[in-house]
Amino acid sequence: MTINYAALQTTAKTLITDNGQSVTFKKKARGSYNPQAGFASETSSTFTAQVVLLGSPKTEVAGELVKGRLLDASAHSDTEIEIGDTCTINSENWRVQEVDKIQPSTTIVYYEIKLQN
Repeated sequence: MTINYAALQTTAKTLITDNGQSVTFKKKARGSYNPQAGFASETSSTFTAQVVLLGSPKTEVAGELVKGRLLDASAHSDTEIEIGDTCTINSENWRVQEVDKIQPSTTIVYYEIKLQN
C-alpha cells in the first residue's frame, strides 16, 4: 500500500488555512564577521505561514512555571520554520521555541510549533 504524502500535505494545508490565520514570521541570519567593526552583520527576512492556535497560552508545564507564556500551534509554510523565528499574533510578539516537522518522507506535511512570549 502506497501512501500519497503530497495529498496529505494538501489536506493539512487546506485545514490549517481554512481554520487558522495568516502570520508573518521574521527570520534573522548572521552575516559575515567584519574585523574592522568588531562584529558580524545581521540580516533579516520575512515569510508568511498559515497558523492554527491550539488552546490558550500556558504559564505552567508539568507543574513547573515557565518564563513568559507558551502557546502550541500547527502551521503550514513553504519556508522552513526554525527555532528563533519571531512573529506577532493578536498584537503579541512570540518566538519559536520548538519545531516538530511532521515529515514521514521527504514531504513536510505540516509543522507543530511551540511559541513563547
